[in-house]
Amino acid sequence: MKTIVILNLKGGVGKTTTATNLAYELSNVGETLLIDADKQGNSTEFYGIRDFKYGLGDVLTAKTAADACALRATLPALRTNGKPYPHLRVLPSDYRLMKSNISLLLDTSSGRDKRLRRYLAENENTFDFVVVDCAPDIDMASINALMAADLALVPITLDKNARKGLSEVWEQITAAQQENPKLKAHVIITRYRPDQAAKAAENTDLALLGSGIRESTVKVENSNDAGTPLSVSSRWSNAARDFRALTDDVLEVLGYEQPLPL
Repeated sequence: MKTIVILNLKGGVGKTTTATNLAYELSNVGETLLIDADKQGNSTEFYGIRDFKYGLGDVLTAKTAADACALRATLPALRTNGKPYPHLRVLPSDYRLMKSNISLLLDTSSGRDKRLRRYLAENENTFDFVVVDCAPDIDMASINALMAADLALVPITLDKNARKGLSEVWEQITAAQQENPKLKAHVIITRYRPDQAAKAAENTDLALLGSGIRESTVKVENSNDAGTPLSVSSRWSNAARDFRALTDDVLEVLGYEQPLPL
C-alpha cells in the first residue's frame, strides 16, 4: 500500500480536483481508497456520497485499529447514475470531522498523530493506493495523514500569492519526516496557462514533480459540477491528459512501472 497526501494551506489551488482525479486514475491500476480529510466534504460529495453514518472522524477517534475497522466506514465511490466505480472507495467526511480534530487535539495519550497509520496498516492487504485530500489547514487529520504517507503533493498556482503558506507546509512536512522517514514531498503546478510554462522553471527549488496541470477552466468546472473524473467526462482535454501524466509521475516516484495510456 502506498499513501499520497494532497495538502496546501492556500485555497483555490486545486487540492480536491487533484485528489479526486488522482484517486480515479490510480483505481485503474489497483484498489484505491480516497480519504476526505477536509470537513467541507467536497471529495465525499464529488463521488456521490451524501449521507453516511461513520467517516474519517470516527476512524481517528476509535480506541483501537480493530474498532476503527469494525465501523466499516469506507463506501463505494459512485458514478452520477448511482453505480459504483470499480476499485475505488471513499472514507468520507463532513463537518463532524471538526469535533474529531478538537477531540484529538485535547487527547493527551501517545500516538494520537498515528491513528490513521494504524488504521491503514490494518487494511494493508485491502488497498494498493490511498489518496488523502487534506483541508487548507494543519489540523490533526492532516498531521495524521502526513504520518501515514509515502508521498506528499503540494499543488501551487503561478500567481503572485503562490508561495503564501508554503514555508509552513514544508516545515510541517519536514517535522513529519523525522518520525516518518519514508515520506517524500513534491510540488505540482496546477491551472497554468501555456504562456506561463517557462515560469515553472523558477520554482525548481521546490522539488517539482512533472510538468503540472494545464488550465482547462470550463472542462474542470463541468467535471467538478457533475462529480465526474476528467478522464470520464472529457478524456482528451488538457487537464485530463495532464492528470494521467501526473499519475504516471506519482507511480514512478513510488517505484511502480505501469504507465497509464495518455
